[in-house]
Amino acid sequence: MSNPMDTPIPTVLIVGAGLGGLMLGAILESANISYHILERATELRSLGSAIAMFGNILPAFEQLGIYEELKAVSLPHISSDFYDAKLNDLGSMSTKDHKIVCGYDILVTARPKLYDILRRKVPTHKISMRKKVLRAKEQDSKVTVYCSDNTIYECSILVGADGAYSAVRQSMYKELEKEGNLPLDDKEAFSIGYITMVGVSNPPSPEKYPQLIDNSRSYFRTVLGENSDSCYVVTAPDNQICWGIQIQIPENKAKEQHFRNSEWGPESVDATLEEFQDFPCAFGGTMKDIFDATSKNLISKVFLEEKVFQTWYHGRAVLIGDGAAMAMKDAVVLANCIHNMRDMSDKSIKTAFASYYRQRYLEADNLTKNSAIFTKIMFGHYRAVVRDMLFHKKEGRKDAERKRVQPRAMTEPTNDPSITVLIVGAGLGGLMLGAVLERTNISYHILERATELRPLGTAIGILGTILPIFEQLGIYEELKSISLPHVSMDFYDTQINQLGSMYTENHKTVSGYDVLVTARPKLYDLLLRQVPAHKISMRKKVLRASEEDNKVTVYCSDNSIYECSMLVGADGAYSAVRQNMYEKLEEEGNLPLRDKDGFSIGYITMVGVSNTPKPEKYPELIDNRTHFRVVVGEKSESCYVVSAPNNQLCWGFQLQLSEEKAREQCFRNSEWGPESVDAMLMEFQNFPCPFGGTMKDLFDATPKDLISKVFLEEKVFQTWYHGRSVLIGDACHKLLPGGGQGAVMAIKDAVVLANCIYNMKDGSDKSIKAAFASYHKQRYPEAENVSVQSAIITKVMFGHLKEAHNGFAIRPQINWLPLVENRGSGKVLPQEGREDAATRAI
Repeated sequence: MSNPMDTPIPTVLIVGAGLGGLMLGAILESANISYHILERATELRSLGSAIAMFGNILPAFEQLGIYEELKAVSLPHISSDFYDAKLNDLGSMSTKDHKIVCGYDILVTARPKLYDILRRKVPTHKISMRKKVLRAKEQDSKVTVYCSDNTIYECSILVGADGAYSAVRQSMYKELEKEGNLPLDDKEAFSIGYITMVGVSNPPSPEKYPQLIDNSRSYFRTVLGENSDSCYVVTAPDNQICWGIQIQIPENKAKEQHFRNSEWGPESVDATLEEFQDFPCAFGGTMKDIFDATSKNLISKVFLEEKVFQTWYHGRAVLIGDGAAMAMKDAVVLANCIHNMRDMSDKSIKTAFASYYRQRYLEADNLTKNSAIFTKIMFGHYRAVVRDMLFHKKEGRKDAERKRVQPRAMTEPTNDPSITVLIVGAGLGGLMLGAVLERTNISYHILERATELRPLGTAIGILGTILPIFEQLGIYEELKSISLPHVSMDFYDTQINQLGSMYTENHKTVSGYDVLVTARPKLYDLLLRQVPAHKISMRKKVLRASEEDNKVTVYCSDNSIYECSMLVGADGAYSAVRQNMYEKLEEEGNLPLRDKDGFSIGYITMVGVSNTPKPEKYPELIDNRTHFRVVVGEKSESCYVVSAPNNQLCWGFQLQLSEEKAREQCFRNSEWGPESVDAMLMEFQNFPCPFGGTMKDLFDATPKDLISKVFLEEKVFQTWYHGRSVLIGDACHKLLPGGGQGAVMAIKDAVVLANCIYNMKDGSDKSIKAAFASYHKQRYPEAENVSVQSAIITKVMFGHLKEAHNGFAIRPQINWLPLVENRGSGKVLPQEGREDAATRAI
């Protein structure tokens, strides 16, 4: 097709023959738009490891006629599997719903093979090698480019596709700096968080790796090391294994790094190869076998950096991305904008670049956040959470074993009868502590400020990390009878098109238990029955506590007074025990600055449990597994519905607060309390229910006094104990709900604290301080890690997830070629400029 513009035909000079530059060249080639590519390397030799091609870029490959060729050198990706250093299975991240959403499998290929496909679409004479760009100058409606070999090029449009340390961007930014127009954010350096070494091996004995024989899928396996290292191996066609080593750099070391122009370049690899040669390979053996089967000149060391620049164009120069998939999408959109230009005037170029930026910047910004989140899950916090949640060592276990062989019975943990425990708060954590202490002769009592024990809330997931405790207490089978196993969390848009799923099917392999989902009120009732009724006092609002003569005196609002040898604050996020404790520390000048800060409030949620009058309306209730479905709204709202036994549907609404609105909130003592729900019920009554119909049906089937409005806050306090007072659960670590860890963490706190109390030799200040210090030592690191993880998953589920799914909906295609139809269930966003291109084609 001839160029749509009038005269003259534009000249596009592309700096950089990477995937983005080659993709742009291939597309411009199909439109007969004049272009040329400059590459600083001495030869075109693609480096790298495995690369995944998602369904949001594959339509462009179909349009270019190279999709089948790509499929021939690729394998479909099903899941990413994680292992520890002993190759114990830690779980998986599944992508099997991607084809439903996009209509394409995720294709995994070796980066060099993808590079060769694109390179063959660009005539050899249109690529010039050894062209290191020094500077660019714009004058008289043209750009003049000066190279290090003294060659000079002229063009109408200059495209910087030359990677993270782009010479085009540096030249552009120098001009903006001179003009005083360079944003402050664009002056800041990259954030360097990881070093990776990558390659593609051709094992001499492929039969050693049975995964290579399976041509139905790619195997993507990651081994998480004991320190800050990890390693992945990925199968590709033709008996190739793509691999990579990741090393997480501490923040202080990252700031010391001054790596320049090292992207995908083979440099300084020998030391890293030697360091990791004995690292276990997830396919068997060690990584040395894989290293030895990889050509040394095809191994490269890469510094993984992140940054989204604010300025993408200036004058006649424009930039495209660094990440492979995003760079190729940039190329498609930029080519469309160039194709739609009416002439080569400054005005037309500025309009074209502005359109390109408008279409691409938001996705780049959102995807950077998501990439950072998933990188942390895969190589950073995922390791810490797996370690702490699944392989947490219990301090004091040997002491407990030693005590068991003493003549006294297990129900006599200490000879000191002065040890009495007063628990403030009859929530899940407080009840669990009472239930555990009930199995000993340790005296305890629970104070609850509410007038009656009426549990609120919605669905709760109970992980295998705490289910052994339920077995020990003899209530595991009863818990199973009121629960259903959890398999996946499924996401939908407001048209009930499936967006994807998050699976937990490997949890049983790792922990030995299914994830059990039950209605929070039922779990509460189960724990409540473990504590004798006379050991719980109602209407006991704690006002203050004082400590003297080896005892704590607690004063309540009804003028009652209680004494104990230790006080446990299990009274939630706005804990009276914590406030009293912190007032004393503040008076002493010992309260850490961090503990003076308030909560971070990011979300409002409304929750309830409905008793469906017509269960036959929801076939999901008949199944012997739970169905957990989330509808992601168009704005900052989402809704979930979860099936539970006895025809119950647990539900919840999340509304993400803007930073400004979050700062305005001054909500106190509202946790799980039925308050101010009518307006929110009215607002969301027509919201689609993922089980069918609207949410009004579920609202109507839920007793009003069992619906509560909750403000989702987060904070991990640094100080958990002082003197004879100690905190558990939300009182010391308030988590966002994404990971479903709030109740689990409170229960784990209760068990560890009970163990520490049990191991006390006497009720002296010294013994209590040692017990509390041991409890804090065991629980604080996990609380920190799980807090980060919960925030990440909450953002994925209710915040950035929307943008991530919009990323799949952004599927740019080449305007002047026949469009490829949408084969998936997910929506495809309209493409800017398509109508102009269609009109011109006519």
